[in-house]
Amino acid sequence: MRVALTVAGTPDCKVRRPRYVFVRRSGEKGGDLSRVQEVLGSTCLLDIPMDQIEGTRLLQFSVPMLTQDFVVIELSLEGLDINRLAANRP
Repeated sequence: MRVALTVAGTPDCKVRRPRYVFVRRSGEKGGDLSRVQEVLGSTCLLDIPMDQIEGTRLLQFSVPMLTQDFVVIELSLEGLDINRLAANRP
């Protein structure tokens, strides 16, 4: 799943990769370093494997910044049905 993270200020996504934590509906947590696909101004585009999205209720991102350590962004996935995403349709 491709995610666009837009922050106020200038992100440092090319040198210091964003991190994310996924929280499953069961409460299980996991984390990873993301691979940034592109940086457009204040937006970092990154891909998250679908096996980390299915059954996930929350993603928390730590976006590195040029002027400070990081900015935390939370994305709720409550109600997301991955079978409705275009890539998963038959």
